[in-house]
Amino acid sequence: MGESSNLYNELYSKGLINSVFGSEVMAGPSYLATIFSGESQNPDAVATALKNEINRLQGDGISEEDFERAKKACYGRYIGIYSSVEAMAGMMLVAEMSKIDVYAPLEKLSGLTLNDAQAFLRENLDCNYSAISIVKG
Repeated sequence: MGESSNLYNELYSKGLINSVFGSEVMAGPSYLATIFSGESQNPDAVATALKNEINRLQGDGISEEDFERAKKACYGRYIGIYSSVEAMAGMMLVAEMSKIDVYAPLEKLSGLTLNDAQAFLRENLDCNYSAISIVKG
């Protein structure tokens, strides 16, 4: 669902999202949350599109090309974190609190396979357990 994905580009070109749209995963020993956030004039349409894409990918699978593109984009973001003092300080805090090595995420990412990503998608994203939070200004 990142900037390199077809869905992001489709939603962006339709004006449903802008450049601040993004996603993140928060995880701990007993929880996992995938969060999509951003600004939209039609958040319900964005939420519906996200759920439809998740359901489609769970059924059809992720293409090798999309997987490799997303993996490279994610890898690049991590390299950016490791080259920023401020971001690295945050990463070190998260690593310490999670009791993992600060470089473990990059090592895990480099070994990630398409099968791993598809298993994660099937096992950890259930649109029946999703919520939308809309903040109006």
